[in-house]
Amino acid sequence: MDVTFLEAMANVDFTLRVSADSNLTPGDYIIQVQAQGNEINTSIREFTISVSSQIPWTAIIVAIAVVVTAIVVLVVQSLIRKAGVQVKIRK
Repeated sequence: MDVTFLEAMANVDFTLRVSADSNLTPGDYIIQVQAQGNEINTSIREFTISVSSQIPWTAIIVAIAVVVTAIVVLVVQSLIRKAGVQVKIRK
């Protein structure tokens, strides 16, 4: 964005759009912004940008853990039956 003329003590509003690469690791990133002019440069301002994953990894990991646990229980039960071991649960 180019501003050709700005009165003393005047403000300019602008929008900064940041696009993250799809392979970027989710997390917080810091970007630095500085306005530059012919007569003066502003101080550098830092902004924290949070990148999150569009894929719900937590739900996927929980679902995989539930399925793997169920498979392990079924395999153990099958092995116990094949070995002829009787398991009784006392109440």
